[in-house]
Amino acid sequence: MPPQSEKYNLLLIEDDPVHADLVRLSIEECGSGRTIVSHVSDGLEAWEYLQKCVELREFACPSIIVLDVRMPRMDGIEFLKRVKSHEALRMIPAIVLTTSSNDADRDRAYSNHANSFLTKPVDFEQFQSLVQELEHYWTRSNQPPPMVEEHRFTRAV
Repeated sequence: MPPQSEKYNLLLIEDDPVHADLVRLSIEECGSGRTIVSHVSDGLEAWEYLQKCVELREFACPSIIVLDVRMPRMDGIEFLKRVKSHEALRMIPAIVLTTSSNDADRDRAYSNHANSFLTKPVDFEQFQSLVQELEHYWTRSNQPPPMVEEHRFTRAV
């Protein structure tokens, strides 16, 4: 288990600004102070962000990716395909957080190596609870796989 002082960079890929704000607010209200949320609004912007992480080392690469399925320019499934086929990125957990409860979306997400598929509750308190559980599990309970040294990413400070 990671040390309690370690910080995590959660890359949130969400085209709805209200949903993005709700995720940020829910994590902040968690009170752990361990998760930093970096937000981009579509899959293409997220892919460009990750390319800068890998090639230019401009950003702390994410410890966790949370993404929507339906987004403009590049949807979540295409983004998953790219990330999970990239040697330096495939080990980053990718959690789908979407309004879709469609079985086909869930199957496509898991077929492209999503680590989890969560449907956004309509109720604010349930949404907040789900995001807080997600944050707690992936930053406190989950033990990430060891990464090969040349692919190790700096966690956000």
